[in-house]
Amino acid sequence: IGSAIQASDATDSQGFFTEYGLEQAIKNIIHDELNLSAENYQFSLRDNIIAFYRDWVEMGKPQLLFYVNCLLNAEQLRDLVEKRKRKTDKEVLFIPVDDLQTATITADLIVINTIGSKKKYYKVFPSTSASIYMYFYNLDMEEKV
Repeated sequence: IGSAIQASDATDSQGFFTEYGLEQAIKNIIHDELNLSAENYQFSLRDNIIAFYRDWVEMGKPQLLFYVNCLLNAEQLRDLVEKRKRKTDKEVLFIPVDDLQTATITADLIVINTIGSKKKYYKVFPSTSASIYMYFYNLDMEEKV
């Protein structure tokens, strides 16, 4: 999900930015963007953060990269996202993890090399490519621990 959080979205009743507030703001974005309720996934700041960095392509804007463990199967998730898509015109692309692991990824392109099928080309933003790389790098590091 590419979305923005304002500091005010993550503050408590006294106006202080808190870890709890940030986690709730992220959960609100997950719900707003994917139509996914909290009971359908697992997420915590402590367990699901991959990276926090500044994106120089976006003038140094802070970025927070995270993942969620979805408790729905692919078909159920697609149905929820499709319902949301009808309201927003935003497109969500589902690519199997196995396909991404063998894909060619450049700054602005993902090429899926499925055996026995025609290559699939997807234009993406540099931040998308970087996010996919960091996600797989994080998985690789977890396996080594």
